[in-house]
Amino acid sequence: MKQIVSFQEEKEQILAIIAEIQEERKAAHIVPNHVLATEIINRGVHQPQQALNELYAEGKIDWCRTLNDTAFTIRNL
Repeated sequence: MKQIVSFQEEKEQILAIIAEIQEERKAAHIVPNHVLATEIINRGVHQPQQALNELYAEGKIDWCRTLNDTAFTIRNL
């Protein structure tokens, strides 16, 4: 049975996923350290678009378009 997650909890989960992947890449000296939307989906947030839009509107994340996907970074990380 799927657990019901509030929208605020989903946004916090997405921020945690982005921060975790960015830290992994920073530790491994991987550049750029942005996080693709597909990576967020693969970590369990199956429809992150609305939450990502809200996080961007709140000024918590930045985004850019890559060749095949949209990428996100946390501001001031």
